[in-house]
Amino acid sequence: DFDGDGSLEIGTAGEDIYVVIDNDMTLLWDLATQDGSQKTGSTVFDFEADGVNEVVYRDELNLYILNGTNGNVISQLGCTSATRLDYPVVADVNQDGQTEIICACNGNNGDIVVFNSSDQPWVQSRPVWNQHTYHNTQINDDMTFDTEWQDHSLVASGLINTFLAQATYATYDGNPLFAAPDAEVSISTVTGADCALTDDYTIEFVVTNKAAASLLLPAGTPVSFYDGNPFNPGATYLGTEVTTINLPAGNSETLTTTVNSATSLFNLYAVANDNGTGTLPLMQPTTNIGECDYTDNLSNVQAVNCDLLPVELTNFSVDLENGRAVLAWETASELNNDFFEVQRSKEGSQFQVIGRVEGNGTTDQASSYSFIDPLLNQGDNYYRLRQVDFDGSQEYSTIEYVFLPSQEEVRLLFNPVSGFIQLTIGKSVASKRTDYEIYNTIGQTVLRGRLEGNQIEISELVPGNYFLRLVTTEGRYTLPFTVK
Repeated sequence: DFDGDGSLEIGTAGEDIYVVIDNDMTLLWDLATQDGSQKTGSTVFDFEADGVNEVVYRDELNLYILNGTNGNVISQLGCTSATRLDYPVVADVNQDGQTEIICACNGNNGDIVVFNSSDQPWVQSRPVWNQHTYHNTQINDDMTFDTEWQDHSLVASGLINTFLAQATYATYDGNPLFAAPDAEVSISTVTGADCALTDDYTIEFVVTNKAAASLLLPAGTPVSFYDGNPFNPGATYLGTEVTTINLPAGNSETLTTTVNSATSLFNLYAVANDNGTGTLPLMQPTTNIGECDYTDNLSNVQAVNCDLLPVELTNFSVDLENGRAVLAWETASELNNDFFEVQRSKEGSQFQVIGRVEGNGTTDQASSYSFIDPLLNQGDNYYRLRQVDFDGSQEYSTIEYVFLPSQEEVRLLFNPVSGFIQLTIGKSVASKRTDYEIYNTIGQTVLRGRLEGNQIEISELVPGNYFLRLVTTEGRYTLPFTVK
């Protein structure tokens, strides 16, 4: 089925032409080639499992991948041949869960060349192709033969009702299974000789394939390390290590690597299936190895802290949400931390206590805290934290600021939205520079820019739930919204 219409077609290589005939024997499309033998063959495979088959054909000069619907050239690679009875075939030759193309190239020499995807991996396929007149029910994956062949027109809803065409793995009712392992990384230990700034830190980490099906996470899967969360602004790339073995579902590999940090305090993050070449902050791991789920690829360990402080506050922010001040802060590690006292001021100098949040005592793990102030002042509001140890010693955080307008300054005109966000904006916000940031439900920034007018273009966002954060000189506004 070249064009995905549910009916079978026939493709054949003639003299200097490749022709596809529709099921009513009319011409579907043809392509001029260079082959005088009239003896070469071709194959068809849906490499991306998007319902559009691709044709793989090689003439005297080139290997082609063609759009099965119209014959347009998707890819063309130099691959010379004397073109006798040969043709390209498709199989997972190294059983890494990703399909490859096998072809004879280099003229009369007939070298066997294997090609794989240069970017997003192709879907999984069978690892066998046993004879020139191949179809899928001839041979099992373990190279055994059945005494009676299955009727390939009835199995898997006709998915393997083909000739000289490889099958991807599928459910019995014909739904294809993607070559999609699920990579996860966990950091076991971080060690260093001492705390000189030039010291290297040795990281032991474990890479696991969490896929439920029998899909391999291939050898060479990269894991990259960062100082700070690479999905947020401000992170620094530290290095990359790769796995050395194919990992079946449920299997793990323990590895070590060495990084060097420019500071004696850094917050270590690892990202599975990320090669470290992406622009920071990341939107998803940078890789050419497909996964079924990229949201569980991030791992974080406690801050590597050579100058251990009683409590190391790594982040403190205050946002205005629905007329309330939402305070959030994080610690990299804690030593004898009794509690945090939340303080507010109208003018930034005289603070009053408005709340208390219990600490975590002593821990080498990162901790997150939050506090909501529903009674903030109209206009200026300054916040700070007082951290108190069990022995009564104390430290103060930096001061954070929000502005509560006398009336609601920013709101969404419509929600859910499609294509763009339309806002109603009060005069005090409209008169100032306003930057925006859109992030998803797991905290990854997916869009940012400067607000011009009262609309934000979001056509590139996929349907789902998001948050819009507007930042002005007088405050920050966070608005949830849904893309339909």
